[in-house]
Amino acid sequence: YKADVADEVAKAEEIRGAGIFYDGEFDFFMGENRAGLEKTFYLNEDGTIRIEYDEPMQKMSPLSAQEELAIDTALNVEYIACLMEANLQQS
Repeated sequence: YKADVADEVAKAEEIRGAGIFYDGEFDFFMGENRAGLEKTFYLNEDGTIRIEYDEPMQKMSPLSAQEELAIDTALNVEYIACLMEANLQQS
């Protein structure tokens, strides 16, 4: 399988830090299927693919309205702090 992304675009994305350009043989059907475990693929430094088998992650229960409000508030405070810091650096 060859991705639809041009090599130049893939390399640019790698430089941007959005992923890794890999021009080797790979298939999601590599490795074996183990009952109750999920496959995770890793690209080793030597260019080989490593497969690890782990238990599936537990699904999180939905957040309560209070939890969502707390997260939104924290994100807004962080955003405002970043804006203030950027303004101070420009002065």
